[in-house]
Amino acid sequence: MATPFKAVPPPLLQPGIARFDGAGRPTIAQVQYEQALQQYLTRLVGALGTLQAKTDASAIPTSNPHVAGEIWSNGGVLTVSAG
Repeated sequence: MATPFKAVPPPLLQPGIARFDGAGRPTIAQVQYEQALQQYLTRLVGALGTLQAKTDASAIPTSNPHVAGEIWSNGGVLTVSAG
C-alpha cells in the first residue's frame, strides 16, 4: 500500500520581495523559490505514479479502504480516502 502524499508546496514569496532585478534577471529569492517548487512538483508527480499502477479498474476498491490517500470508486467516481 502506498504512503499518502503529505508534502505542501512552498509558500509564495511575499509581495515586497523583488523577484527580478533591474536587468530582468531573477533574484536569489526567486531562484530559491523556483527550486523549492520544482522539488515539490517532482515529489508530487512521483506520488501520482502510484496511481498509474492501478490502471486495471478491477483493482480499484469499491468501498472506502479507510486508509488516508488511497483511491476508491465511490459509485463510479474516483475518491481519495481521508482515512
